[in-house]
Amino acid sequence: LLAAVLTWWALPRLTAESRRGGAIRWSGVIMVCTVTAVLAAAHFGSFTYLSVLLLPSAWGGSSYPAALLIYGLAGLGGTMACSRFLDQHPGGTAVAVLLSLLAGFAMLFAGLSSPAVMIILGLIAWGAAFSALPPVLQRGVLRAGPGAAARVSAWYLVAFQIGIAGGSAVGGVTLASRGGSSLLIGSLVLTVLASVGVVIGRRWFGQGP
Repeated sequence: LLAAVLTWWALPRLTAESRRGGAIRWSGVIMVCTVTAVLAAAHFGSFTYLSVLLLPSAWGGSSYPAALLIYGLAGLGGTMACSRFLDQHPGGTAVAVLLSLLAGFAMLFAGLSSPAVMIILGLIAWGAAFSALPPVLQRGVLRAGPGAAARVSAWYLVAFQIGIAGGSAVGGVTLASRGGSSLLIGSLVLTVLASVGVVIGRRWFGQGP
């Protein structure tokens, strides 16, 4: 409450014109926000419980910080690659990110019962993909409301938070009832569904008008 009051006091007052902003194509906003929520749920449904997932493997327990370091370094690389290619090849970047995310979940699932190298490859693919994902999604929602960036970005952030909360909650229930491998299967399914949404709404993620 105190933060809300301080924010209200500190932010500049907006004119009626600035409140209206430009035209918003709500079909695009809804599509991008839906994809955002689904992908956030796919990520956090598994990542929230990553330490539990890796516990039976060689990268669990005392080796878990090293696994997180690998994930983080891969994320740095993913962010750099995204900044290099997103503007010139937005559609291709979106496809590459989704494929990398799918590969990451699949390799981690395989790595739970195979050599530990599969887990590392999965973490690299997952970390690179998820770090590159927000710019791809943010670009999509801004294309749907180019003259109202603040408004559509707010919807995007709400969708992301819904995905975080929903994915973590459902992941916890799934982990307790069906075990860790089911989390990765759920993440794979959600990523496939989000990929279908990207194909349907490709005008927001590609280069076209």
